[in-house]
Amino acid sequence: ADKNGFFIEGKFDVSVRPDKVLASALDSFFASINASNAGQNTYMSMRWRISDAVGSGVSCLYDSIPSLRTFMDDGTEVDRSEGRKIAGNSLDQRLKYMFCKLISAIPCRSQPLVLVLDDLQWADEMTLGVIRMLMTDPEIHHFLLLGCYRENEVNDSHMLSTSLNDIREQGINIMTIKVGAIEKESTNALISDVMCLPLNLCRPLSNVVHRKTGGIIMFVLRLLASLNDEELIWYSIKSRRWMFDLQQIELKEMSEDVVKHMTEHMSRLPKKMQMGLKLCACLGPKFDTAIVEKVQRGANIGDNFLESCVDDGFLQIKGDSGFYTWAHDQVQQAAYELIPLQQREKFHLLIGSRLFLSTSSAEIDKFIFYIVDNMNRGVTLVDNPQQKYEMAELNLRAGEKILERHSFQSSVKYLMAGIALLENDSWEKKYGLTIRLHDAASEALCATGDFPKLTALAEKPLIYARCFQDKLNIYNNLVRALSSSGEHEECISRCVSVLSQLGEFLPKHITPDIYREEVAKVKQALIGQSKQDLLSLPVMTEAKKLTAMRFLNHMLIATYSTNPPLNLLVVFRMVR
Repeated sequence: ADKNGFFIEGKFDVSVRPDKVLASALDSFFASINASNAGQNTYMSMRWRISDAVGSGVSCLYDSIPSLRTFMDDGTEVDRSEGRKIAGNSLDQRLKYMFCKLISAIPCRSQPLVLVLDDLQWADEMTLGVIRMLMTDPEIHHFLLLGCYRENEVNDSHMLSTSLNDIREQGINIMTIKVGAIEKESTNALISDVMCLPLNLCRPLSNVVHRKTGGIIMFVLRLLASLNDEELIWYSIKSRRWMFDLQQIELKEMSEDVVKHMTEHMSRLPKKMQMGLKLCACLGPKFDTAIVEKVQRGANIGDNFLESCVDDGFLQIKGDSGFYTWAHDQVQQAAYELIPLQQREKFHLLIGSRLFLSTSSAEIDKFIFYIVDNMNRGVTLVDNPQQKYEMAELNLRAGEKILERHSFQSSVKYLMAGIALLENDSWEKKYGLTIRLHDAASEALCATGDFPKLTALAEKPLIYARCFQDKLNIYNNLVRALSSSGEHEECISRCVSVLSQLGEFLPKHITPDIYREEVAKVKQALIGQSKQDLLSLPVMTEAKKLTAMRFLNHMLIATYSTNPPLNLLVVFRMVR
C-alpha cells in the first residue's frame, strides 16, 4: 500500500457465514476507494479492466458487493432473475468465475494486489474454489495471495488440504511458512524491550515466562499484563527501573489452554466489564457502537466500556468505520466462556429479543442478522406459537436478504430454520408466510444443488398451496433441479404437466402428422413477416405466456439429447 499497491484482507470466523467473507472483503476495499479523495479519473483504468474482464456480468455481483456498483458508477437495474435461470453447480461455477475475474482485474504492473485471507480452516467451498481458480489461471499477474490457517485443525481430508493439493498438482509452487511459538531468546528480547532492561537482567524472568506459556506470543503478552495487574511486575521509582518477584511468579499456576487462561483473567474483571464482554461475544466478530447501545439497555456495563476494552487489548477499532473487532477470535471465545453453559441459550434469546423490541421497522434490515442469529440460538426455549411465527418471519426476512447477495448456503440455513418454526396448521393460519418460506427455500436449495432436500421440501406446497399460481415457483425450481441432476424424463414429465395447466398442450408421443401440423402453424404465423418485422415485435408481457416460455425453455434443455422429436416441437411452440 505504501508503494501504490492494493491490500485486501478477509477473516473467516467459526460463528460467521463463510460464504460472505470474500464478498465483504471486496466490498470494504471498494468502499475505501469510494471514500478516498482521489479524483474521478484516478481509478479509471481499473474500471476499464473490470469492464473488460467481467463484462455485463459485473451487475450480478452488485448485491454481494454493493460498493462495486458505486465504484463502477453503474446506474443500471440489477436483473436478479438472471441467477434464477441457473441451478446448482452451474450457478456456483458462474459466481466463482465472476469473483475470480473481478479480483484478477484489480491489479496491474504499477499497482499490484495482495489478498490476505485469515483462518482458512473455516473457509467455505466456494471461496476455496475461487482461490483454486486464481492460483491456477496463467493470465493473472501482479497478484499475491497470503492464506493463514491453524495446522492442528486441518487434516488430510479437510477441504483446505484438498484444495492446496489440487493447486500443487497444477504445478503451482506454494510456499509454506510455519508460524509457531517464539524461542527463549526471542521471549527474552521481547521482555527486554518491554521493560527497558538489559538482556542478561531479563533472562531469569523470560525463562520462567517461556516455560509457562510455551512461547505462544499472545499468551506471553497476556501473562505479562496479568503479572503487572497482580503487581508481581512493577516499576520502582526508587531504583528507576522495572522490578519483578521471580519467586512468586514461579509459584503462579497457569492454564495450558489460552482460552481458559483468558477467561480466568476476564473473570477477575469488574462485573460491569464482564457483562459487556458477554454481550459483545454474542454479537460475533464485528459490531459497532449502535448495536452495543441496543443490547446493553437494561444491563449496566458502564459508560466507557468499549474504550476500556480497546485499552485492555480485547477489542480493536477497525479504521474510521466505527466498527470494533476482537483482537483475536480466541479472545472472543474466552469472553463467550464467561456465560455458563446452561444459560447460553437463554442469554442469546434475551439479546435477540431485546434487539428486536428496540429496533424500529425502518432499521430492522440493518440489524436483522444480529437479531436472528441470537434468537435462533435460543429457539428451543420458545414454545408460544405467536412468537414462533414472529421468529419465522424474521428468518424469512434474513433468508431473502442474503439470497439476493447470492450467499445461498447461509440463505438455506435461515429459511430452513424459519420452516422448522412453523406450526402444523400454518398452511391455514399463516398461509402467506408459509408459502413464501417454501418458495425462497426451494430457490436457495436449487442454487446450492441440494436436490434431495429440495424434492422433499416441494411435497407440502404442491399439496397445500391454494392455487396453481402459488405452485409455479416450486415447480420451476423442481424442474431446474431435475434437469441439473440428469433426471430428464422426470423433468419433461413435470414440464408437460405444468404447461397443460397453462393452456399449452404437448403430446407425449410425436407422430409425423403432429409434426407436419406444428410446422404448418409456424409457417402460417410467419407469412408476410420479414426479419425486421420480427425484430420489431413488442416484448411479451402476458404473465401466463411468459411462464409457459420459462417451462418450454426447461424442456428445450431436457429434450435436446433425450428426445429430439419433442425438442423440435418445443422449438416450434416457442416460436409461435
